[in-house]
Order: sequence, then structure tokens, then C-alpha cells
Amino acid sequence: MVLACSVTKTRLNKAYIKPVSLGFLLFLFLFVFQTDARAQVVINEFSSDSNQEWVEFYNTSSSPATLTGWTIQDAAQNPITLSGDISGNSYFVYEHSSGWLNNDGDTITLKDDQGMTQDSLVYGGSGTVAAPDRDKSASR
Repeated sequence: MVLACSVTKTRLNKAYIKPVSLGFLLFLFLFVFQTDARAQVVINEFSSDSNQEWVEFYNTSSSPATLTGWTIQDAAQNPITLSGDISGNSYFVYEHSSGWLNNDGDTITLKDDQGMTQDSLVYGGSGTVAAPDRDKSASR
């Protein structure tokens, strides 16, 4: 009789472990892999000294990515909310009127819809990219 109870208890424990394991795998798939996909959008090129300033983003993944709810900002301005989608291995250009980015140097930061920094580029002065000349662009 005791042996029968022990077998029943073991079966219950195995039945309980399977849903927990599947739930954990589902959690990893939905949240961990999603974060990896988001990190595939990078700042590719920009123009800071032109009548229409712009920043170009590149989706390095083969899967489409959405920028809806993401923000872009320079070191001194409030964040600007983006919207739109980028196909896999494609570009997205954000345009803004002149005077948004500093001509001599600035920091451009791209954040996802959770406020996490996905990419940042420092140009001019002590930046990793030289500030572009008038009506020219710069890239990494």
C-alpha cells in the first residue's frame, strides 16, 4: 500500500514539473530572444549640419523590427518618439528640421519602447566619429 502511494506521488511531481519547465522555456523565448532581436537596430549614418538633419537606422537582423514607441535624442534635447517598421536588413531614416543636432559634436541615443538604450553614437570632439561637414553625412 505504501508503495502505491509513493508511485502516485512521483507521478504528481512529474506532472507538476513539466508545466513549470514549459512555462520557463516560454518565458525565455518571449523575453530573452525578443531582447536580442531589438538589439539588432543600430545607428548607421547621420547628417547634423544640413537644412534637413537626419539619422539613419539599420536593422542588422533578417527579421522585421518595429520602432513604434522607441525614442531618439541628442545630449541636450527631450526624446522624440519614433514610429514605423524596418524590414530585415533594411534602413529607416528619421528627419528633423535644422538645429536639432549640434554641428560640432553631440551624442545620438536610440532607446527601445522599454527605455533601454539600444545604440548610442558620439561624434565630434572626443567622439568616435568626426562631425560631418556642411551638407555631408557621417557614418561608423
